Amino acid sequence: MNNNQPINNQQSVIIRNIPNNIEDNKKEAVTIKQKIRKTFIFLIFLGMIIIGVSIYLLVDDNKKYNNYIPMAADLISSEKINKSGIEYYKGTYKYVINKKEYFYQSKKLYSTTPDKIIQIKYNRKDPNKLYDENASKFYFIVLFSGIAFSLISMVIVVALSPSKSKEIITVEVVEQVTCVGGRRIYLSNLQIDNNASIAYDQKYYVYFTNDLNKFALGNKLTFNIYQYSEVFTTEVYKQKLARVIYEFKNEDFTLIEIPIKKTN
Repeated sequence: MNNNQPINNQQSVIIRNIPNNIEDNKKEAVTIKQKIRKTFIFLIFLGMIIIGVSIYLLVDDNKKYNNYIPMAADLISSEKINKSGIEYYKGTYKYVINKKEYFYQSKKLYSTTPDKIIQIKYNRKDPNKLYDENASKFYFIVLFSGIAFSLISMVIVVALSPSKSKEIITVEVVEQVTCVGGRRIYLSNLQIDNNASIAYDQKYYVYFTNDLNKFALGNKLTFNIYQYSEVFTTEVYKQKLARVIYEFKNEDFTLIEIPIKKTN
């Protein structure tokens, strides 16, 4: 009998640890999911910045197109270029403004001799600055890439968003501390063993409110903790990590009415 006793105890310990391991795995999965979701939220904002910059550049490009002055430029020389084993030609052009000569090397590649005359648009304040016809195409590519980038990130964020299903827990008001702007209310989760030794078992929650008379010590309340799963701050309370959740609203709590016993 004595030889079998340690084995039974060991089996008992293993059985008790299985739910904890499953719960730990769930919490770890939720944490990873939240980190991935936050990353894609950041990517949404990055995509919005790309969209904003692209729109600004397109508007600026349109101003240049409308304000730059068109004129003809004459070919003065050409250069042979070998690209991927194929020969191309690139032309250098001259244009004259107020009897002053300016030169421009075209970015366009020709399979034969470049065009003898091309049309350009120049900045009247600085004739060396020419309008780039390919710029708008590039800006549109960046714009649509930013839109696609943001939309894909939004879809992923929505897919990783916590479910709206309920997870109602019961808590008790165990302490209230008056602070600047209101009161910090410490809530004890009545559904967790008081002797639990795990630091993140969510034994305690901290709720900030500016309503000093909302709750009283000993009040028992219920609320849906599931929608508040994304918590960014904690504080130590009674040697535990209490979750500090600022987005609670008073109407999120339901006070449990305790029936009064009638006496004869």
